[in-house]
Amino acid sequence: MNFSEFASLCYQLEKTASRLAKVALASEYFRRLAPEEIRYGVAFLSGRPFPVSDPRSLQIGPGGLLEARRIPEVENFSSNPLTLKDVADSFAKIAEATGKGSR
Repeated sequence: MNFSEFASLCYQLEKTASRLAKVALASEYFRRLAPEEIRYGVAFLSGRPFPVSDPRSLQIGPGGLLEARRIPEVENFSSNPLTLKDVADSFAKIAEATGKGSR
């Protein structure tokens, strides 16, 4: 699934007041996910970069996110849309970074 679909769901959830309607939106979203995407979709929808059972953390603040916006690959993704797995893989790379200046 494209990450833009996840972002659209988040927007829809934000503007929906009814709890039942939110459950219906989330349910439809989960039905559309491929089996290998479910763990990413659940984690992201719960506001986490990794599933609850995963001990990794990003340890990155707003400054790091602003710096990531300047990366060329991030600037030109319109021809190759991001998927949930792409975002999950990027989070994994951030969590695995070591050395001076990596965080």
